[in-house]
Amino acid sequence: MEIPSLTQNSSSYIEGGDEQTLFNKGKEDDIDQILSVLPRERGWLSEHIHLYQGFWYSTGVLKGLLILQQHFRAQPSDILLATYPKSGRTWLKALLFTITNSTCISHPDQNPLLTANPHKLVPMLESYAAANPVNPKPPNSLMHTHIPYTSLPESTKSSGCHIVYVYRDPKDVLVSCWHFVSKLKPETVPPISLAEAFEKFSKGVSPYGPYWNHVLGYWKASIEWPERVFFIRYEDLKKDVVVKSRLLYCWSWFPSR
Repeated sequence: MEIPSLTQNSSSYIEGGDEQTLFNKGKEDDIDQILSVLPRERGWLSEHIHLYQGFWYSTGVLKGLLILQQHFRAQPSDILLATYPKSGRTWLKALLFTITNSTCISHPDQNPLLTANPHKLVPMLESYAAANPVNPKPPNSLMHTHIPYTSLPESTKSSGCHIVYVYRDPKDVLVSCWHFVSKLKPETVPPISLAEAFEKFSKGVSPYGPYWNHVLGYWKASIEWPERVFFIRYEDLKKDVVVKSRLLYCWSWFPSR
């Protein structure tokens, strides 16, 4: 199968066509029909990844995204941590959870992070939506996503909620992604070599890719709305965790919140 142009916005597959009618219904069987007509390539961790609105998603993730775009309603008090996969999300989940709950934790020994995984305390939107299609908004005000900025539910932009975006050196992202996939892929999915992963990543045919389009979407948003979108480099945070964490703390408690 020929790889579709990475500059092509696959929303053109929806506008004015049968997909739009199906999408508006929002039923699971209709979502399956939408998936069946989208361009697809061999997946990294799943059988296929699908091209939707210019980015590639696994089948399960795309179902969650479609549900979010239909039904998710962000609140002004929400904080959304956004990252490309393998860009430091676990660490940032822990930092943001501690910052946003600092007034509720009277003693360090009471920090829930001592007994719970950051992924449990800061839910991932796509996964939560796929499991809760009727009400896809988690009860938490702090959430995480890998969804590109241009495909976020409209309410995440119109509500005024805050977004923290962390990006990482693409070489490290690629290697980390490849090791992650190699360990967790099901036996039914053929292995992907590092050379093949490099080629696909470079072409943009990777989960949530193209990588640079993902990063640039949030960078442009941070330039346009600096009071709402906090853009930080993973490597810079590692160099000076204390200073950057204090900056993040001050930013996350702007009076607008």
